[in-house]
Amino acid sequence: MDRRKFIKKSGNLSMAVAGLPLAKKLLTQNTYSVYTQKKDPSLPNQSEYSIEVFHSALKNFSTSGESDKVLKFYIFYYKEANQAVSNSLLYHSFTISSVAKDSKDDTAYIVKTKNGKRNSGELVWPKEIPANPVFRIIIDESAKLLNSKGAAIADMLYQDPNDDDMGCFITTACVTERGLADDCDELTTLRYLRSNYMRKTAQGKKLLDEYQTLGPAVVASIATCDNRKEIYDYLFCHMINPAVDMIKNKNYQEAVDWYQGFAEKLNENYC
Repeated sequence: MDRRKFIKKSGNLSMAVAGLPLAKKLLTQNTYSVYTQKKDPSLPNQSEYSIEVFHSALKNFSTSGESDKVLKFYIFYYKEANQAVSNSLLYHSFTISSVAKDSKDDTAYIVKTKNGKRNSGELVWPKEIPANPVFRIIIDESAKLLNSKGAAIADMLYQDPNDDDMGCFITTACVTERGLADDCDELTTLRYLRSNYMRKTAQGKKLLDEYQTLGPAVVASIATCDNRKEIYDYLFCHMINPAVDMIKNKNYQEAVDWYQGFAEKLNENYC
């Protein structure tokens, strides 16, 4: 490789990994549980909903601290069919005002909110959703967003942190945080590199072996960060997308080096 090109590429990698957000750890060991609605990728003009809630606030509402009663609510909007990344989003936080067992099902909690606050995003608050939304949550199973009459607007499924995919920060960045399909272009392209290049080189094999430990450790650590979405958004834009472009241009070794640089920085920052 031309030395100037090598220095330039090395410099680009150094700048990219240097921008990786620092961990903003939660004050407690309590971590949010995530419930997400998966959109139909074949349909245009779709909204996808996701919430983050502390299960401890549902189980022990009266004794939970105020910080544990914060519920995060996200809306992602997709204009086109088969669109991988949302056009726009909305992120509100609420304080849980009350929790009660559903009179028809004692495994379900009716969760009411108050004090809505727009944190970020450009979407307008949907008219069909109450200003202080109500949720029907079955812990570790599902969450329903209810309208003013108690009917479900959206069904969200629990995202189990022990799923195999949750042990992979690359898959988590794409599927859990971006709402992409498991067979999206990004993951399919990265898996091609893994199967057709990395497994055939000594460096690649070593990195794949190390990832078996590093992946779950990074995911577990980022799960305890208050800025989790910021971290995964950075990984998607600055680690995953550039690597995918390198692979599509058949710059396989460059993509491996790019991954290795990020893996080392992730280990340093979060593990």
